[in-house]
Amino acid sequence: MTKKEFNKIKNGMSYKSVKKIVGDKGELISEVGQKGDPYYTYMIMYYGKDGISNANFTFQGG
Repeated sequence: MTKKEFNKIKNGMSYKSVKKIVGDKGELISEVGQKGDPYYTYMIMYYGKDGISNANFTFQGG
């Protein structure tokens, strides 16, 4: 993930939208509940292109 890609991501975006911006699915690092449940929550981590930084995003209900 680049800083430019990161800056395009806004609160309320879906995982599908974030994945489209970054061009990668990221790494699932946490999940609670079951898929399909309205409160299913999961966290995706993206690594920075510099190999040092990372960004974590939490999604709930799609």
